[in-house]
Amino acid sequence: MPSINKRKFYILSILHIYMMDLPYNRPRFPPFAITGLPSAAKLKRAISRAFVCYDQFCDELLQYQQRWTDWVFDHGFAEAIEDMALVFQIEPCLHGPRTGTLEVLRSCRTKVFIYTSYRRLRHFVENQCIAQPGDAVLACMIPPYVSDLSLQEMSRAHNSFCPGSHTSIADVQCFIAIQLSSLFVEEGTCDVHGRNGLKTTCRFFRRPAECFSRYDIVAIGSVLFHNALHQPANYNEDLSCFDLRYDYQVFLHERDANDGVGHYPEGTPLPSVAIVGGGLSGLVAAAELLDAGVREIALFTPVDEVRSLGVSPMSNGDARQVLTSFGVMPISGNQVCLSYYLDKFRIPSSLRFPCAGNDHTALYFRKKRYEWPAGQAPPGEFQRISAGWEKLLYHGCERNGRRLIAPMDIFSMLRGRRYEEASEARRAWLREFDNFTFHAALVEIFSCGVESPGGAAWQTTDFAAFGMMRLGGGRVSSCYTLLFSTVLDWIINGYEEDQYISVGGVHLLQALMRIEIFKRKVGFHFDPLRGLAKEGGKVKVCMKDGRSRVFDQVIIGGRGGPDATNITPVSHVTCVGYDIEAPAGNSSATVNAALFMITKQKFWLDDDIPALIWTDGLVRELCCIDIESPSGEGLVIFHYEMNDYLSRPFQSDEKKRRCLDLVRELAAVFPELACHLVPVNEDYEEYVFDGHLKDGFRASLWRENSLKKCQYSQDPHMYDSPLMEHGAVCQIDSKDCVNGALFEEQVKTGIITACTVIRSTGGTLSSLHPLDWNKIYFPA
Repeated sequence: MPSINKRKFYILSILHIYMMDLPYNRPRFPPFAITGLPSAAKLKRAISRAFVCYDQFCDELLQYQQRWTDWVFDHGFAEAIEDMALVFQIEPCLHGPRTGTLEVLRSCRTKVFIYTSYRRLRHFVENQCIAQPGDAVLACMIPPYVSDLSLQEMSRAHNSFCPGSHTSIADVQCFIAIQLSSLFVEEGTCDVHGRNGLKTTCRFFRRPAECFSRYDIVAIGSVLFHNALHQPANYNEDLSCFDLRYDYQVFLHERDANDGVGHYPEGTPLPSVAIVGGGLSGLVAAAELLDAGVREIALFTPVDEVRSLGVSPMSNGDARQVLTSFGVMPISGNQVCLSYYLDKFRIPSSLRFPCAGNDHTALYFRKKRYEWPAGQAPPGEFQRISAGWEKLLYHGCERNGRRLIAPMDIFSMLRGRRYEEASEARRAWLREFDNFTFHAALVEIFSCGVESPGGAAWQTTDFAAFGMMRLGGGRVSSCYTLLFSTVLDWIINGYEEDQYISVGGVHLLQALMRIEIFKRKVGFHFDPLRGLAKEGGKVKVCMKDGRSRVFDQVIIGGRGGPDATNITPVSHVTCVGYDIEAPAGNSSATVNAALFMITKQKFWLDDDIPALIWTDGLVRELCCIDIESPSGEGLVIFHYEMNDYLSRPFQSDEKKRRCLDLVRELAAVFPELACHLVPVNEDYEEYVFDGHLKDGFRASLWRENSLKKCQYSQDPHMYDSPLMEHGAVCQIDSKDCVNGALFEEQVKTGIITACTVIRSTGGTLSSLHPLDWNKIYFPA
């Protein structure tokens, strides 16, 4: 009879032999082949979309690994996989058993790019690998859509780390996008020089040659680096940074290369920081301070989204939960900073935004219906006002004998880095209309000038008709009371261009950021504050219940958060304005409520039915969105004004009844819609969602009764007045914004605030940071 040790050896040998045939067939991710996208903005968005899909694949892969491990355990083979069983249960792996060291995808989900020739790219894709057998892999963090960089410069950077690997520009003309694994090690950094004269840090990672060559390829395509020898840099690319004061696009690349906006040298005392409110700005500041090394941060916030949503992020694949919880939000690809954070948290932003002129549109104005077929000129009186507006945007106007440069020409100047010309052109507009509201400026330009852009002078009804159209994420009429300079900045920064839809948008971003910050041991406090006071060179944060805490630095936010609007209304008493005629039959020209419906089919794609409807009736806008759905469902959004609805005799608080009321109102003018505006399975409880919005589309949809809105002292009292003079208190002030996009400005403000705190407390900032950038500043 064999001994126990021999029997054990015999059993393990049998297990090892059997393990060679265990049915582990790892799923493979089909890479996105991105072709025909000359626009940097579109390439960036396509790559982001590919990584969102890869996240979903990794979730499914982890479930597959867990099921396989359970099967092995259930069949009595636990000993054979005991060294890798735990890892297989908790982390997605690139390879299965019997391939040596397990290669795990990093939890930080870092995107990197391998640059290669077209010939090698084809070989890698065909063999599902990222290197020839026995070759090391060199990957970098510079994305392929940074057209400021030349092919020659990228080839030089690669050769500095792997001499002879990239001998010509053909060796960097294609990219492979992957996610970093545990076997990649940091190789180092070098400077690359862009066409704007600035140096950018290029960070490289190396995967050893002895590693298994198969790997998940997320996306492939051609680069947008320019050829410095044969053609000039492409100044007409769609993505740059369109801030009038500072190029954040370059800085964000630098931030990625250095894992943060700054760091604290070893031995430097770390500050304690309190962030009071601040909305998105405060969350961005907190995240950047954590990345810089700050460990003691307390966030005083009136919205408890962590308790509402739980501490675990929702599944990447649960798009309907995201939709019903957070709604949708229009965003421009030129909102560089906001796009960066949406991309960082893998929030998909690729749905197409319906656009009048490009999509079949219908209008109902003053009891008359108009059709606006796709690709054709606007109908009736809308043709004249559209032509006038286009003439103003692209040709400018005459004012007091001076020619004002077209806003879209200023936009082109910014794209071409002709900052001084753009600055002077913008100042010329402000000299004429600095204290005018947008409506007053339009009256001066189209009704009072010597020659109205587009021909005939506008009448009162023209302004009412123009008010129905879309601008700045809402109706034009909602912008009439804003400062003209605010709308001008919106246009010349390119925010009206390249618009698309983000599912979840800023509300989902804030929720995920709170969850991430909460996981990093940041204290969240939901109790109302009483004020701030100085104490021994520090700042005391006093709560209304009598408790207090002392911090080295305090960041005070404005009125950010879910109640913020896109653009700040005019409140200055010296502002020039004209009376605005209210739309006939309506108490307001604004939109502050929305109802979302998921329909069984995308009916507007197959039938001759408008995808976009504008009216001066109860339903201000109907918008049909082609969402990604395996069953072919569509999304329809009704925008309406709540007070107008409540003033009607048939108003109802019940969701289904309100939905039917809105459909009935539309069907009176658009009868072909009635049979289509029905939710999936006629289930109004499950497939109709409503929420009250501040600016129609912008604020997206809030799940009712999901968030407890505690009231805060929005402007805490300063017991000892000059707190801010000693640098201990940093005030976030939205009035410093020159752009019309509040959320873009909030992200920028959060970045600047974090940089200010880091530098004032002994930290060092990444190069190209915004604090000392003096290239161009505009007067407030």
